[in-house]
Amino acid sequence: MSSFWLNDQPAVASNPNNVLVELGVKVRSNRDGLIEGLHYFNGDVNVTTHTAKLWTSDGDLLMSEVFTNTPEIRWLDVMFTTPVSIAANTTYVMSYDTTGAFPSTSGGLVVPPRSISPAMRALAHDEDGGNGVYAYGSGFPNAALALFW
Repeated sequence: MSSFWLNDQPAVASNPNNVLVELGVKVRSNRDGLIEGLHYFNGDVNVTTHTAKLWTSDGDLLMSEVFTNTPEIRWLDVMFTTPVSIAANTTYVMSYDTTGAFPSTSGGLVVPPRSISPAMRALAHDEDGGNGVYAYGSGFPNAALALFW
């Protein structure tokens, strides 16, 4: 997972938040392949245990992995125990749950679509419904909000 924007820091590293929120981004690959994990930005306040998840666009959970943040402000990776096979030109949602704070950049996923790797990209906000997405609680994130986490 490498691209120039994946190392950019969000405008706000830790937005205060007192409720559990599932934060997600819609992604699509131009070829069949494997998703091995999730790349996310960690703020200094978000140091609890979380769960990274991969979903179908219809909300079927394909994989989840529990992890614990450190107080470091930086991009981190959560690797799935077993990589997940994905189909070309199919939308998936990558997400994680957070309580206490979450990073954001207003309008960060509005346009254009953003490359994650040569084959994978985050969708533009209006390409397949809204992107990024969220849900209060730890369920499927399907409410659209233009966040870059």
